[in-house]
Amino acid sequence: MPISKTLKLKEVGLLVGDIFILYGSLILMLAIRYGSIRDSVPQSHFMPFSILFAVWALIFYIAGLYDLRSLNRTQAVEEKFWPAIVVGLAFAITFFYFFYFALGFGIAPKTNLFIFAAIASSALYAWRSMWTTFIEMRGGSRRTLLIGSDTATSELALHLEENPQLGYTVTAWIQGGYTDPSFRKVSDIIKERRITVIVIPETTHESRETQMLYQYVGSGIEVVTLMHMYEAIFRKIPLRELEESHFLSTLTDTHTFYDRIKRILEWMLAFALALMLFPLFFLIAFLIKISSSGSAFFTQTRVGKSGKHFVLWKFRTMITNAEKHGPAWSK
Repeated sequence: MPISKTLKLKEVGLLVGDIFILYGSLILMLAIRYGSIRDSVPQSHFMPFSILFAVWALIFYIAGLYDLRSLNRTQAVEEKFWPAIVVGLAFAITFFYFFYFALGFGIAPKTNLFIFAAIASSALYAWRSMWTTFIEMRGGSRRTLLIGSDTATSELALHLEENPQLGYTVTAWIQGGYTDPSFRKVSDIIKERRITVIVIPETTHESRETQMLYQYVGSGIEVVTLMHMYEAIFRKIPLRELEESHFLSTLTDTHTFYDRIKRILEWMLAFALALMLFPLFFLIAFLIKISSSGSAFFTQTRVGKSGKHFVLWKFRTMITNAEKHGPAWSK
């Protein structure tokens, strides 16, 4: 299976587990509060809590809690997890206490919400700990051969070593590239080390050595370029390895249908969030006005796609005319 799909499946598995836990926590909360779950109770809670779960998943995504690269760093996960839970709870309070009448849900959970939050946060944290342990135990299932010794290859080798949950172990490394004497024995290395992934250098043309390595694709071994592997693991492209032709071809790629659908979804999400957070906007604007003189908003003309100019609006965080002489570092 391609590298990017393997990593994505593991992250999707984490999301699916979160969804099961959120709905399981809802059912458990209702059982605790009402003893037996009547038909009307789950029905009245299902829709509003489903909206809440969708926003929580979005908050987790923004916080990087579905980024597989950080899952083995326990401290980093905790630093992201609990703030995300607090933000999610703040949204839940705002959602239920300001909008439940307007949206016609007919419930304003108080004790229920905090019981749910306690159950869900504990279960989600335990689930992430178990998932991390599981994927780390399965780490190294894809035995990798690296060819080359440039900076990007070295970064990749170190990152795979430090992050076993990614599922790759560098079992062989021909650092001298195709000119390395050990490359002559590459067939023996692949067989003896039971290699399943070969990472080859990025080249402008297909060399004889590259073509020879591609013969292993038919035997179930995945042969990928360094740039492809680097992008799949780091979610970015190594700029030092990027050629001008690749950059230009990427710039000219168009995805008209995808862009239109994405634009519609962005407007829908922005409108929904604006409605839900409207009371919070008033509070922020009020605090800005009473803490300093000037407008509560800051506007700036910026350049977007295809050179189109647009006006950016955001809450002011600096004193008025802080950059009257041009952009400057904060002091």
